[in-house]
Amino acid sequence: MHIKDLLDLVDRENPGLILKFGGHAMAAGLSIKAENFWSFKRAFHDAIKRHLNNEIPKVELLTDGQLEAFDISLNNAEILKAAGPWGQGFEEPIFFGEFEIIDQKVVGEKHLKCRLKLNGDSQVHDAIAFFQAPLESTQTKVAYKLSINTWRGNTSLQLMVEQITN
Repeated sequence: MHIKDLLDLVDRENPGLILKFGGHAMAAGLSIKAENFWSFKRAFHDAIKRHLNNEIPKVELLTDGQLEAFDISLNNAEILKAAGPWGQGFEEPIFFGEFEIIDQKVVGEKHLKCRLKLNGDSQVHDAIAFFQAPLESTQTKVAYKLSINTWRGNTSLQLMVEQITN
């Protein structure tokens, strides 16, 4: 959904509610008076509902496919990093696979740090999933990016989890 167009709609339907706004399809900003926050919230929510025809959108995550166990490597993470910069219209590759969760713990109160093993392989990989609660099952489907983690002078591969499901 085009965020700036939604702000434009709210502004036209509610003159004076928004002091100023700008942006583009993927990001926008606005200024409103503090006392108008709840009115703006309702108007923006209504505009979104109308745009979606009162339907909850289905989230679809497109990936670049599955990697073989030997392709999940620090070397390939470095190659991908060098291929950047990544951004809108030139997205960083996302891969998927079925993994076993070896262990998991919540860090920073809301992020899941875990160790994953690709089904059929013995190699264990560190992974992090932001804003993710622990999972009940040890078998999971994961969409991830290959990432480089440098900590205390050590460099290692880390899977940046985009989506994880039982």
